[in-house]
Amino acid sequence: MYSLNATILISTELATPQMSNNTLKKILHYINKHYNENLTLTSIAEHFGFSTSYITKLFRNFLGKGTVDYINDLRLTAACEYLISSNYSIGEISNKIGYTNQYYFNRLFKKKYGVTPKDFRKSKNL
Repeated sequence: MYSLNATILISTELATPQMSNNTLKKILHYINKHYNENLTLTSIAEHFGFSTSYITKLFRNFLGKGTVDYINDLRLTAACEYLISSNYSIGEISNKIGYTNQYYFNRLFKKKYGVTPKDFRKSKNL
């Protein structure tokens, strides 16, 4: 349940883009620091005391993408760095960036980059 104060704050922030932008910066900083943990839209909203719909609106209005898309992009970028610069297995990388299901990670990676993580690593290590 959200308190009356949180509801008032949300209403105020929706009216002032600068405050919304500052809120988004704080949320992005939090996500960038914790992307490898079990982050969900709900857990982020609870951490900051906002509704999930408010967080979703912030992301859509300022970034043009959803919260989950942002987290996945961040994780997949980190995966590329691990694939190029480490000898971790694909499963280890998947876990390090916050995915508990390697098959889901592989599917997202291939959808974004057009190749599997394994093929990506091979192409970068030639």
